[in-house]
Amino acid sequence: MRGSSTWQVQEVYKLSGIDRIGQPRHAAKEAAWAAGAKTSTEVAQKTGLHSFRTKEAYLKVWRQCLDHAKTTFRVGDIEKLTGEHVSSFLRSRIAEDVGRQTYGQAASALGKLENALRSYAEAKGSGLSYDFRATILQVSPEAKGLSSMVPGRAFRDPDRVISLLPHPDFRLAAAIQHDAGLRMSEATHVRPGQLKGEGTIEVRGKGGKIRVAELSRDTYQQLAIRLEQSGEFRVSRDAYRSAVVRASEAADDKGSPHSFRHRWVQDRLQEKLSAGKTWERALAEVSREIGHERAEITKHYQGRR
Repeated sequence: MRGSSTWQVQEVYKLSGIDRIGQPRHAAKEAAWAAGAKTSTEVAQKTGLHSFRTKEAYLKVWRQCLDHAKTTFRVGDIEKLTGEHVSSFLRSRIAEDVGRQTYGQAASALGKLENALRSYAEAKGSGLSYDFRATILQVSPEAKGLSSMVPGRAFRDPDRVISLLPHPDFRLAAAIQHDAGLRMSEATHVRPGQLKGEGTIEVRGKGGKIRVAELSRDTYQQLAIRLEQSGEFRVSRDAYRSAVVRASEAADDKGSPHSFRHRWVQDRLQEKLSAGKTWERALAEVSREIGHERAEITKHYQGRR
C-alpha cells in the first residue's frame, strides 16, 4: 500500500470493518464469549472499536508504529508490518520510559491492528497473515519496570534528584541526561568511540540516526574516566529507572528518567525564545537536537499545542 501513514491507517480502519462506534461494547463482549472466546485476548480478537476516544488513541499508535517501521526498517507499507517491526516499536517505547499505562495502551492498540490487518487482507483477498500478539507477549516482561505514574513531566530541580541517587553510575547517567537531553537508552550505555572531544558526545538514536550533543565539562570528564577504567559505561536500565523514581519521590519532585529529558527540552526552548527566535523555529531546532523526527512530538514535552 502506498500513501502517508495517516492515509494508510485510515484505509485499513475503514475497510477492515473494525469500526463499531455507537454500538454497545458490553453486548459485543457477551457475543464474543457466547461464540466461544475463552480469554480476554480472544474477546479482543472478536470485537471492534466502540468509542471515538479509543479509536483516536489506537490509530495514533498505528501511525507511530508505521512511522517507526519506515525510519528503522525502511518499511513504509502497513500491509508489510511484521512482528519484528511491532517488537522494535514497543521496545522503543520502553526505552523512552513511557508510563505503564501508555505502554499497555500501545500493546492493546497493536493487538487490534492485527485484527484490522487480518480483516483488511480478507477483504482485499491478498492472502497475507499477521500475528502480532505472540510478539507482544514476548516483549511484555521487558516493560515490568515501567512506572505506573504518568511519565515525562519535567523535574523542578533535577540537580537535587541527581544528588539523591545512591550509586555514582546512576548519578553519571542522570547527569548525561540532564546535560544533553538524551534518552535513557542513550545515557545508560556509552562506548569510548562516542566521545568526540571538547565536551561532545556522538549519539546513535532511533533509526540509526546520528547526532552530536554537548555535555558539561565535569560530566564529560567523569564519563571519560569511567570509560578508561571499564572500557564502556553501562547501567542496568531497570535499576536506574527504579532509582530515579525513588530519588524523585524523596525530593518531592516525582518523575522518571524521561523527566530529565523534558526539563532539558523546556529549558532549551526557553533559551532559543529568549534569543529572539520564533516558536516554530525554536521548536524545529530543539526537535533536531534531541533526535525527534517530528516537531509535534516535542510539543508534548512543552505542553503546548
